[in-house]
Formats: sequence, structure tokens, C-alpha cells
Amino acid sequence: MTLVISGSLALGTSITALPLTHPRIGYENLLRGADCTITPSTEATDHEADNIVNGLTWSYWEPTAVTATLTFTFDAAKDVDYFGIAAHTLDTYGFAIELEYLDNSSPATWVSLGEVLPADTDGNGVIMFLFDEVSSDNFRLTITGGTGNPAIGVVYLGKVLEVERRIYGGHSPITLSKNTVIRPNKSEGGQWLGRTIIRQGASTSIALKNLTPTWIRATFKPFIEAARSYPFFWAWRPGDYADEIGYVWTDADISPQNSGQAGLMDVSFEVKGFIE
Repeated sequence: MTLVISGSLALGTSITALPLTHPRIGYENLLRGADCTITPSTEATDHEADNIVNGLTWSYWEPTAVTATLTFTFDAAKDVDYFGIAAHTLDTYGFAIELEYLDNSSPATWVSLGEVLPADTDGNGVIMFLFDEVSSDNFRLTITGGTGNPAIGVVYLGKVLEVERRIYGGHSPITLSKNTVIRPNKSEGGQWLGRTIIRQGASTSIALKNLTPTWIRATFKPFIEAARSYPFFWAWRPGDYADEIGYVWTDADISPQNSGQAGLMDVSFEVKGFIE
């Protein structure tokens, strides 16, 4: 898993963002909109660039040559401060990625929002960029280096949800909460013959407490609606544990409740995740 933090966020000097000890939820994906045109440098047959927007981890874009680019063009400028990638093979083949936006000042210039070589011990883990908000009608993902042809299944771009309160205790990070179904093998005489891993994923519980009713209704409710249809990126404490992020989804509606303390509210929900 890889989290790239840039700009004033990385320096801890942002005056508009909550501290990076607060969770971040990346659920908005402007790339799904009808006003977005996705243009790949190349694409393999049956692995077109449009596959990245459906949220599915089994369908993917595969360029036929590297250096490869995906350009996202909108009908009007969009405000953006996060970027997410899941279900990719970038680490397997040694590729680096960079996200840029087009600064339309004269002359127009591509400006980097961050770059990373996603090499980690967990292989092709989830990637998330957090950066100071920018406004542009053009964004570009560039893939360089490596050997062979990479694949990317999921790409999100939009405004991240900054959670109003921190998580202090009782939370199991998604990357430490793998669910593995194991079939042990043994001989008739009881000898150990190894084991087969049948299925692997991750799951955890997210509990957010002492949230103000105004924040729940104005800021959190759009996420509740989105989570009914699509997965989302989850970073529980990005400033301290940058690698503990996941691409997760819910199996039930998210329902906040009054906590009885000064009109505050709590919300808890279960998620299952894709972490590598």
C-alpha cells in the first residue's frame, strides 16, 4: 500500500484541511461523470481505458506500450484533492506513476501532483494521493519504466472526505485484518502436506463517534448514498500510518445514530476490502 502526501499537507501547514490524524474517505469519483472524457495513449483489445471507472477490480485498462498516459478532460474545471488506484500490476512489473494537472495560465503547463514507484512488501497494494486542492479541466496519469504491459483496474479522482473526529482506539487497520480461507492438507497417516489458500481479502469495522449533526447531514450523508453503489478508499490515520489504506465496500446501509451526548451522533459500519 502506498500513500503519497504532497504540498502543505505533507508539511503540516495546511489551514484548510483537517490534520492527517483524521481519517480520509475517498468516495467521490469525477471520472464517472458524463462530462469527463478519458483518453488513453494506447489500449489493448477488451482492456479499454473506460474499464477504470466502473469500480470493479477484475476489469482493467492495459496499455500496449509504455510510456503510457491516461488523460482526463472535463467540460469545466473541477476541484480535486485526492487520487486513488486499486487492482493494478504496477509493482509486479516495476512501473512508476505520476499524476499531473493542467495549469491553464499562459502558457498552459502540466504540474505534478505527486509520483511514486509502488514497491512495497505487499506487492500491488492500494495507492492513494492526497494533495492541496487544485482546480483544472485536465488531469493526466503517466506510467513509466518497468517491463511488459501494466494493468490498472480502478481509478478515482475527486474531493476527499475529511472525517470530523479522529479514531482513538478499538480500530483494526484494514491491512492487518486479512480474511484467508485455508485448506490444510495431510496424509492418511497424519503427515503435514502443506496448505492451499482458497480466498484472501480483508475486513474491518469503522466506528466514528461524537460527530455533530450538522456534519453528518451536510458532509457525511452524500458518502452514505455513494457507498450504497460503489466502493471507496479508506485511510484511517494517514499522517501516522500511511501504508494502512484499503479499497473497501459495505454490504449494508450506513446508519448514524444519536449518541445522547449534547446532540452528537455515532456511526459504525463493517467493510470488506481489497488491499493488494
